[in-house]
Amino acid sequence: MPRFTIPVEQLPPPNADGNQVFRFRIKSEDGNTYSEYSSLYIIESKGQIYPLQVSASASLQANNIVVAWDTPSIYNIGSSAVGASVLHNHGTDWKVHDADIFINWYVSGSYQGWQYQGRSKDNNFFIQKIPNATKIIAYGQVATYPPTKKDMFKIFETPELNL
Repeated sequence: MPRFTIPVEQLPPPNADGNQVFRFRIKSEDGNTYSEYSSLYIIESKGQIYPLQVSASASLQANNIVVAWDTPSIYNIGSSAVGASVLHNHGTDWKVHDADIFINWYVSGSYQGWQYQGRSKDNNFFIQKIPNATKIIAYGQVATYPPTKKDMFKIFETPELNL
């Protein structure tokens, strides 16, 4: 049976459990004949869970909050990871991966809970400050589908920023 290998850098975001769900279809070389779709397969995406955590910063510029970090290239590390670490080979797109960004706003004397802000392919993200917020904490993780905050995907958490 043929074997196909997809580099981890080219995989889409895993689901919220850290798994890739996939199926395949075979077509003839001339493109005229197609097989049925295969059954669904589920595999743990070891190259997208438990990334090396990095430091990050958040700063206020005008009315925007700028969050910046370095994307890790080593995944599946730490005591909670199973198996060998996975080093990503990014080629010309050095350390470029989608990251989901969450913000915890401090308003009226308490934090409001983590809110999804969006996805970034860069190593920074701009967020418009909300009225009455006096502090924030930013959290970044490996992109997941759907975007769900989970510690197994954590890349960074910024120190508290006074606005």
